[in-house]
Amino acid sequence: MISVILPIYNICKEFLSACLDSLQRQTYQDFEVLMVDDGSEPGVHTCCMRYQEQDPRYRYLRQENAGVCAARNNGMDHAAGDYICFIDPDDWVSDTYLELLVREITATEADIAMVDGAVHYKAQSVENHFLATERTVLEGKEKNLLIYQLFSRKICAYYPPEIPAGTAWAKIFRTAFLREKELRFLPELRRVEDILFNMHAYQQADRIAYLPECLYHYRVSTDSVSHRFDPDVIPQFERFFAEAENFLDRYQKERLLYDALAMRELTAVHSYLRFYYFRIQNKPQKEIDQEIDTLLSREPYASALRQIDQRLLTKQEYLFVLALKHRSYLLLRALVKGRELLKR
Repeated sequence: MISVILPIYNICKEFLSACLDSLQRQTYQDFEVLMVDDGSEPGVHTCCMRYQEQDPRYRYLRQENAGVCAARNNGMDHAAGDYICFIDPDDWVSDTYLELLVREITATEADIAMVDGAVHYKAQSVENHFLATERTVLEGKEKNLLIYQLFSRKICAYYPPEIPAGTAWAKIFRTAFLREKELRFLPELRRVEDILFNMHAYQQADRIAYLPECLYHYRVSTDSVSHRFDPDVIPQFERFFAEAENFLDRYQKERLLYDALAMRELTAVHSYLRFYYFRIQNKPQKEIDQEIDTLLSREPYASALRQIDQRLLTKQEYLFVLALKHRSYLLLRALVKGRELLKR
């Protein structure tokens, strides 16, 4: 009935085993687990094979390293279930996770059903509710409650406390829906790929069911790609922004979303500083500052800086954008460092 897809790359055995064990404890048993190994070290293979040998529902798939998007796509190609779930292998799920998801999507005849998740930091855990509502089904313009989250927190009637609704996890999709709409993850992206995927999925779904039960457990790891030095962070985000603009054009979206996307292009510079510019070790600071100047002087950043729309930015975002506009690098470093300290 359900195909659970795990894209796996060099994860520690303890986390992977905890994830796979949580699936074995499911109250709903009609599922398969597709463990897609994205070219990991041998220890991952050993761990996965142990589960495959003990339980025929576990299937091990090996591919050359091609990224999380290619791994998820590979899993979808091999999925035999009527429904598909994506789980990150360093996370885990509650015992009733699959039971309640499949019950919800079948009862509502939706294309997508979603539940809430808990975000686990090293020192604390926080419940993350994707919507501020009771159990509901979204149709038509009601789906903007989710789509708007993918562009800006300031345009939303409600924005989740930790993570917006762009995650691949905490959801179940009808397999026929994904294949009919040809929904795939863009292989070139290693960041925000799930946001782009859900952007199209939410838009094309006839119905989206929401069950406010905190059943998915997301582990924040400082070893993940979203926390490491990344020399490709700028082209990754710029590819995402180009694809997001294509989405807006394709579905003739309202001007508000174009404006929100422009502001998101500015706030993304925070990631450029955090994961690239402020971590460069082999260049003088003056040369790095000149590179940032060059970046901000070209499109789309130059136009967005000239037309800052404060209504679409939080107070913290507006302060950051003002620091960008005035090239206040000491303040920018303080803002970036402050956020890193808060997330520890």
